[in-house]
Amino acid sequence: MSDEPARIVSKTSLRPMLLSAFGCLLASIGCFFLSGIWFMPPADHVAFWGFLGIPVFSSLMLLALASLAEREVVLRVRPEGLYYARYSDRLIAWEDIEAVKECGVAQHRVLCIELKDRRAYPAGFEAERAVDAARLYNFGDFAMSMRGLAGRHDRVVEAVEAHLQRRKRATKFVPKPAEPAPTPQVRAGFGNRKRLRGLAAAV
Repeated sequence: MSDEPARIVSKTSLRPMLLSAFGCLLASIGCFFLSGIWFMPPADHVAFWGFLGIPVFSSLMLLALASLAEREVVLRVRPEGLYYARYSDRLIAWEDIEAVKECGVAQHRVLCIELKDRRAYPAGFEAERAVDAARLYNFGDFAMSMRGLAGRHDRVVEAVEAHLQRRKRATKFVPKPAEPAPTPQVRAGFGNRKRLRGLAAAV
């Protein structure tokens, strides 16, 4: 059996998308009622908001439904490193992670990640929330949250910890290459120089 830690791939969760689409559908139906299209028209100012809300909520509903078919990978935990799309589009190698700390308030928990060199992994366009969360807990360069993602926070914590420990063991016990044996050399100049000269003259 392999002792390799678990791999985790997490996409955006279906539940919030479905709830968002359903909420937009109800809002669109309500706007139809307010506009007076189906029943007696209400006051003019109420009908205005109804006509305004119909295209807005209908568009949001279509976007939510379209996102169901295009669920993107947000979090990936693998032996090569950690990928978190809400911070950067680059895979962060385990050896480039300085420290990890679990933070949270009440039921909302996050993993705060501290990098050895933040410049090596610049924050992406959508990294504002991840960076602000790390500043809120006063630890790390960004915070990794499972909110809105499929999967469990505790499983991600276990996988990240296992991969970091495995990397530390591999780094600590890497066998050093054998050094070549030194070439034997003739040592000259030892002894009493005057005596050596005398012996040479006698010979």
